[in-house]
Amino acid sequence: WAEILGALDPDALEKRLHALTERHEALRAVFITGENRPWQAVLERKDSFFSFEDLSALPGPEQEQRMRAARAALPRPRLIADPLVRLLLFRLGEDRFRVLLSWHHIILDGWSLGLLLSELFAPEAPSTPTVSFVEHVRMLAEGDTVADLDWWREALRDRGAPALLPRTHAPKRLPEAQSGGQLTFAPTRHTDRKLRALAASRGLTLNSLLQAAWALVLSRHADQDEIIFGSVVSGRPASLPGVEELVGLCVTTVPVRVDCTSEISFARAAEAVQAWNVAAEYHAFCPLAELKNLAGEGMGQIFVFENQPPLNPQGLAVTPLRSAGYAGVDFALEWTDSGRLSCTFHYDASLFEEWRIQALRD
Repeated sequence: WAEILGALDPDALEKRLHALTERHEALRAVFITGENRPWQAVLERKDSFFSFEDLSALPGPEQEQRMRAARAALPRPRLIADPLVRLLLFRLGEDRFRVLLSWHHIILDGWSLGLLLSELFAPEAPSTPTVSFVEHVRMLAEGDTVADLDWWREALRDRGAPALLPRTHAPKRLPEAQSGGQLTFAPTRHTDRKLRALAASRGLTLNSLLQAAWALVLSRHADQDEIIFGSVVSGRPASLPGVEELVGLCVTTVPVRVDCTSEISFARAAEAVQAWNVAAEYHAFCPLAELKNLAGEGMGQIFVFENQPPLNPQGLAVTPLRSAGYAGVDFALEWTDSGRLSCTFHYDASLFEEWRIQALRD
């Protein structure tokens, strides 16, 4: 969900969404089953999904009710045929709108979403050539998966028992709409500056520094010295020209293994995490099921460092509202850096008690 203030033309926005569907191969993708395996195909043409409703004559509570009803009425998309990016626009006042953008993660990652939003709300339609997602897939198919899996077998050899966050002793059965818990917080400005200064002084990325901090938190709560968790990586090889402008699902998840014994300082642990990440990047394109089997259950606890291109639509003020979270994930920690760090815990409320998630934050 996002709030938009400004002179927005719903008809022009619908045309722009249709044009972007024609422009980007990933938005025209369908997923079919043949020869006992799934296939991704890119259609020459595919419909886009756009809905507009003028609610400006209704009082605020009724507007909220109508928007919730419209979201609830969205059917689950069929991967074989339906649009996998859907946009619902509601007019709340003369120059005030609410937009719901729903997309299936099978076709877009976070960076691609930022690119798509920038093009969607840009004053002029993009004219630069697109980077082919099909070419990206061909490049991945040429990789040596056997050698990459051999590297992971060695890197994860002799791993210990998974360091899992404690679950509730009596899991609750909750409706799907209530099971997705979220807790968002941000470090103080002083802490934010200190983290950035520490990363810079050690030649570290913020991602590596925050991963090391998360490993220490996991170590404390699971009472184990060796930590393995899943980390979402960009999956955009520098060898593909213009890869930063590629729209599609490029991200993948790889294990991160961290030694959290008391003899190792936090800075040393962060340096080791960064060295691991650099090496792992060259072997990231492996079947996820194989990596999960090698890494164990700990890989199901996901770490995300979200980076998106800036969204600066001329004449419009766009304010992101609450995200719907991560479907099908027991626990994910998502850091976002938009000039100042913020963090969100996404968790299955039927498995984790709220007080325990708050303890992780504290």
